[in-house]
Amino acid sequence: MDFPQFRNLVAELRLGKRLPDAVYLHQSAIVTASPELAVLTERVATTLKLGLGAWNVAKFFRRDFKLTFLNYPDFNTYAYPALAQSHTVNLETLAVRTAEYSTSDNPPILHRKEAFVAEDDPRRALFEAITQEGEAAGLYENPRSIGFKRNWEKLIRIKGYSLDVGGRLQLQEIPDSKHFSDAAPCNDIQRHKTAIDRNKLSAPMQVLARHGYFDGTHSVLDYGCGKGDDVRELEAHGVNVYGWNPTHRPEGKVATSDIVNLGYVLNVIENTKERAETLRRAYHHAQFLSKSDIVHILGQQDFFGDVNCN
Repeated sequence: MDFPQFRNLVAELRLGKRLPDAVYLHQSAIVTASPELAVLTERVATTLKLGLGAWNVAKFFRRDFKLTFLNYPDFNTYAYPALAQSHTVNLETLAVRTAEYSTSDNPPILHRKEAFVAEDDPRRALFEAITQEGEAAGLYENPRSIGFKRNWEKLIRIKGYSLDVGGRLQLQEIPDSKHFSDAAPCNDIQRHKTAIDRNKLSAPMQVLARHGYFDGTHSVLDYGCGKGDDVRELEAHGVNVYGWNPTHRPEGKVATSDIVNLGYVLNVIENTKERAETLRRAYHHAQFLSKSDIVHILGQQDFFGDVNCN
């Protein structure tokens, strides 16, 4: 196979994770995506003596006559697997460049696993659910910053989550309040420092936008609005919006509104009683929404517990 033929086959791929410089496919999906590329991949892997378990994702370059074999050992068992090893092959000369990440404390991290497999792959539904969890938590708002383990895990902590043994997102556990005074923090991250700069609407606001709540007929209160990026974006689109934050926007107006957003607020309040009081205050500024409506929109049932909003 020559480079023009290879380039055309890669351009014709309709499966895989597509980036400007390459298309990525899981080993199981290559033959479905392109029988010709599957034959080429298998031949090259055999020549390089890359046996079973040495790789499970292939990277097909768009502009170069190159192929990379990537090994994510935990692809099937971990939500966001880390890269252990890669072999980049110059298909013209069969020269190989190997990179080792298995001992690195900051390896590349793989996201959106559903894009790598075939549409009828039995794992796809689970992989899609994992991605949807990350989107709802706001983890993909700046994809350029999440490619490596350190930044990825730092972002997860900032968003108020942790990872379980399978890599799934879990809201950070709040220790029992009896172990802390009202003023004592339960971690070393001050809550006002969790506010981030945004270049688009936060995940909760995006959900509201998709369901038509920003058509101009509803007023909105962003209670705990961080640095106010959501507020400025909605104002620019003519939405009647108010925003308040005790640190970054203390002068903001807290007005009774049709919709009250509490995105990324409760999870950074350390004290149980203060969390409950914040929820009560926000709820009392909601003009039409019931508690069940807020739960439905924010999806934070676990944080409400036995709080009485009446």
